[in-house]
Amino acid sequence: MKAINRADVALLVLDASEIMTGNRKLGNAFWCPDIQMRYIARAIEERGTAAVIVLTKWDAVPNKDATSQERFIQAIRSNLGGVGQWAEVVACSAKTGQRISKVIDAIDKALAAHRKRIPTHVLNEVIRDALLWKLPPAKAYNSKQGRVYYATQTAIEPPQLVLFCNNPKLFGPNYKIYLENKIRQDLGWFGTPFQVEYRKRTEKRAVSQAEQWLGPRLLPSETWR
Repeated sequence: MKAINRADVALLVLDASEIMTGNRKLGNAFWCPDIQMRYIARAIEERGTAAVIVLTKWDAVPNKDATSQERFIQAIRSNLGGVGQWAEVVACSAKTGQRISKVIDAIDKALAAHRKRIPTHVLNEVIRDALLWKLPPAKAYNSKQGRVYYATQTAIEPPQLVLFCNNPKLFGPNYKIYLENKIRQDLGWFGTPFQVEYRKRTEKRAVSQAEQWLGPRLLPSETWR
């Protein structure tokens, strides 16, 4: 685990010749990462290290066609949590040298994502769009609904985001996953984990602070509900 802590980008190496074996009638579900692989994948994300998933021994995979790599990627996305959801997957062969340059390119992109800083107004536009598409469900016990006043990025390597809201407890795990996925998709922010903190603010204080960040872009009537 010390190597993960020291690394700028971690390479999670999987043997492609061992992944797509078993009962194909189960679809993507027939590949099951072992306990050690799950532990390493979880450690990479928890330590905030950028990563690339490398499928080695691509030359040993029989009966490849135009859809083979996509099927392997879907199997990884479906069964490897954490890093399997956001890391780029590259198939290569050390024996033949096939696609080795693709691994280097993926490392460069992951490092760039790890050091990426999103302008505050752009991040807030993405958050606003996510809220327009899907609002947090109201909690049954008090009928209150989560509200995000504004967001900002506070750090890189790994990226850290702070969302100022009325009450962090009003954002359930499923909604947090939705919001993080929306941020990744809209910003093309893959190859690195990022940490999202929900921080409580009163509306008056949040709007006052948001005006310092966003200036005239944010008006009191635009507070997201």
